Amino acid sequence: MKRIVLLFILCGACATALFARAAVSSKENLENCLNDTGPCDRSRLTTDEATGLRQVQHEQNLWNCLAGEVDCDRAVLSKAEAAQVATATRERNLLDCETMPYLCDKSGMTPQQVARVTQIQKDKNLSDCETGSGSCEMALLNAQQTVRVNALKHERNWLACETGADVCDRSLLTPSQDRSVKIAIGQRNLLSCETGNGFCDTSLLTRPQQQEVTLASRQRNTLDCEAGDVACEPALVH
Repeated sequence: MKRIVLLFILCGACATALFARAAVSSKENLENCLNDTGPCDRSRLTTDEATGLRQVQHEQNLWNCLAGEVDCDRAVLSKAEAAQVATATRERNLLDCETMPYLCDKSGMTPQQVARVTQIQKDKNLSDCETGSGSCEMALLNAQQTVRVNALKHERNWLACETGADVCDRSLLTPSQDRSVKIAIGQRNLLSCETGNGFCDTSLLTRPQQQEVTLASRQRNTLDCEAGDVACEPALVH
């Protein structure tokens, strides 16, 4: 009895497999093999289809190798294709060295390429140091470049302080620059107090400036009341 049940189960499994195989048409099977969109039964392919599939897969692998993709099998490449891939790899590495130094491998370069890439990297580093953007390695600069970069860095800080930028470090300013920055801060603060925009620090105002601010505030309030604005304070209107 157990043998009969086992035989019945095996027959059922075989029937299911055969049904599933028959349910996929030859066209669908070929599409699955070509695009890897489902189960691929190579035994159902015609000779021409199998040949075409191998060619497509070989060309896809060649493309992956040329593009530097991880899914590249160099073992199946012809000698000419391997040479083509090696050239593409060297050229891609040279491009990386010229544009993204952290991805650069100089081991396979010619002396001329190494010299050119090294100069490009030095020029880029100098530009980063001069503009304060990117990664600046001061150790790569010569004495003249270091002096210029430090002067530009000092000037950027001074301008940042003059314009009220958050990156301002007043401890690095000369006495005359600090006086100039103090005047600029006072002017911006007075304007904020007079217009009601931004932060107004009344402790920085002189007595005449306090009078100017009071007058400007009353004038704004009068206009708000005449316009029926919600900011109107009737008690301040004289």
